[in-house]
Amino acid sequence: MRLECAVIGYRKIIQHINFKEPVPIDGVVIENNRITIPFELVRLRKGDHSILYNVFFYKDAAIMKPESKYDLDGLLAMMNENPRYKIRIHGHTNGNAGGPILEVGDKGDFFSLNGAKEGNGSAKKLSGKRAEAIVNYLVAQGVDAKRMSTKAWGGKMPIYDKFHTQAYANVRVEVEVVEE
Repeated sequence: MRLECAVIGYRKIIQHINFKEPVPIDGVVIENNRITIPFELVRLRKGDHSILYNVFFYKDAAIMKPESKYDLDGLLAMMNENPRYKIRIHGHTNGNAGGPILEVGDKGDFFSLNGAKEGNGSAKKLSGKRAEAIVNYLVAQGVDAKRMSTKAWGGKMPIYDKFHTQAYANVRVEVEVVEE
């Protein structure tokens, strides 16, 4: 069995365990038909990248879906707990086609298409606008803008081929710690 622990602000940890024989891993506790497996969390360090797996955007928009707030607040907590951290937000898309782009409007609602501004641009521009939306959200929550930068990749660094059944994973944002 493969177990993964991905917490914002910490390195992703993977444990492999034989479900029938879990004891060889240090710290495993078997009690009352329950197996507890320890995960030692390690903070992100300079140069580490972490994918924000649960930050989702509306189609062709630099506006996040409401369910993204949980991971964004985890990122906010990471920045507040580590005042020396400086980060770069990397934006990625699936493919390189251009088209319409919706952005946060004058109301400043990061999670709604109501009042969105309409424009056009490349996939690279969209990926940059998405990274900027996260920075703007953090700034609105009190994080100093000088601690953050962005990098737009468009579709240049896909995880899967753009026609793969899991190509949706190409649309993502990553956090890189550039200073700690």
